[in-house]
Parts: sequence; C-alpha cells; structure tokens
Amino acid sequence: PNLVIGAALNGGLDDMYVYSYALNETEVQALAAMGDKVPLVYAGSDQLYQINPSLPLIMQGQVQDLDSSPGIEWIVSPDSVGSPASVTFVDASDPMTGVYFNPADPDIFTLRLTATDTVGGGQVVVYDEVVVTTNAPTCTDVIAAGLALPLDLSGPIEGQPDCYVDLLDLAYLAASWLECNDPENAQCDWPWQ
Repeated sequence: PNLVIGAALNGGLDDMYVYSYALNETEVQALAAMGDKVPLVYAGSDQLYQINPSLPLIMQGQVQDLDSSPGIEWIVSPDSVGSPASVTFVDASDPMTGVYFNPADPDIFTLRLTATDTVGGGQVVVYDEVVVTTNAPTCTDVIAAGLALPLDLSGPIEGQPDCYVDLLDLAYLAASWLECNDPENAQCDWPWQ
C-alpha cells in the first residue's frame, strides 16, 4: 500500500512521525509541546590531505535542522595546531565547501562546522570538528606520481628534475638540441620528440 501525506502540500514538513494507531488528545499535546529541536551537525571524517594549491579539499559537512534554518559557519577551531591564516574556505557558510591550505605551512588543522539556532527563545550554538593533517608534496612525491612537468629536464644535479622549469632546464634543452643537430653526430638520440 502507498502512503500519501499532504496531497497538495505547499511548503515543508516539520517533525513528522508515523504511528500505527490514532493518537489521543493528550499524546498530540505532548508532541506539540516538544517545541524546537537543536540542529544536528557533522563535520565529516578526519583526513590526511596532500596539499594541491590549485584544488581545494572538499569538506563533507552536514547540518540538519527540522524547524528552522540555522546560521552555518566553518572556522578554524581555537584548539587547532595549524594557523588560521593558512586556511581559506571557498564558502564558509556551506557545509560542503572547499578548503585551500597554504603549501608553505603544512600542519594539523582542526576545522569546526558551527550551526547557530534559536531554540526555546534562546540562542544555541552546536558544532562538530574534523581534523585535517596536511603535508606538502616533495619533488620526489611529484615525480613518483608521474606529475613532473615535461620541460623539467634538469636540476642542480644534471639530468635530475627538480620540479621547477627554469633557465637551467632551457640551457639543458638547448645544449641537447645543439648536440643532436651536429652533422658530425649522426648517432644522436634526441629524447624530446
């Protein structure tokens, strides 16, 4: 059997309960007296995040409030080890926002998702926290992941990429090109075709 509630309902339902019997007047009054509910806040699971300056970490926060729309805000917790100045929220009022971390300051950050609501005539603040441990990838990490730039040909140790494309790389490229275009060197194997 199908259950239909509020056939032409224009709006939302608040605190819906389904009973297997008809409630008496006392039970209905007890339900009505329950009043406002405190919002439920979930900041997400603790995470290990390798900082990527061009891609934010997407937070998986949730705020549920059946009787109103609470004020929502992400902040860096006062108990955080990492500096608040190293964290930038894309939209601090969205539970599922993106977060950028400063690659120069990898650390452990405690991010707090806060919901502020009016309950029983007073203001209530409810929050949950998530710990994000960040680290900045080293050049070895970048190379091992296959993310080195194609023109990163040489670093301080000749022939070893250093994760920067600079004048040393261009000089290495030019020297190799000149060597392979020498008519006396017919055996040259040009590696960048």
